[in-house]
Amino acid sequence: SNGGITIDGTNIKINFQHLLSKLDVEYSFASEVEGESVVVNSITLQNICTTGKYSYANMALASTGLSNGNIVMFHSATTNRTGKAEAIFYPYKSTINPTLVINATIDGENCNFSCPVVPKDASNGFISGKRYTMNVSIVGTSVSGTEATIANGWDDGGAKDFVTE
Repeated sequence: SNGGITIDGTNIKINFQHLLSKLDVEYSFASEVEGESVVVNSITLQNICTTGKYSYANMALASTGLSNGNIVMFHSATTNRTGKAEAIFYPYKSTINPTLVINATIDGENCNFSCPVVPKDASNGFISGKRYTMNVSIVGTSVSGTEATIANGWDDGGAKDFVTE
């Protein structure tokens, strides 16, 4: 009886949890672009863990064999100035923080806005089965007001929190 498997009399109970981590992003452009044509082309997580291993012997994620890459997030625009994006990825403790990159066209000019995704609890990083939310405000030529917290959904994460700087 361990690793989420419990034997109760003649019953074997298996407790499942999502193995991956998820990041939800909500973004908005400030009033500085009021009256301008804004189109978000893509939202990408750069340098995020895309490959890892699972040990069936230990019934746990392995911390070896990890590799990073880029994930183009699923994007859903609410208006031409607000929207949402989401991605799932392999949970891990980062040595190099991932970067959120928003590529947009504003009045015909291609712009990239980026900010690091930095875990407040660096000792744990992204945790398996957790969903993180991040609110992003794009002001002028920079990203500000970014904050990510563990959200209700896959698991509320208890007292753990997560922020960007």
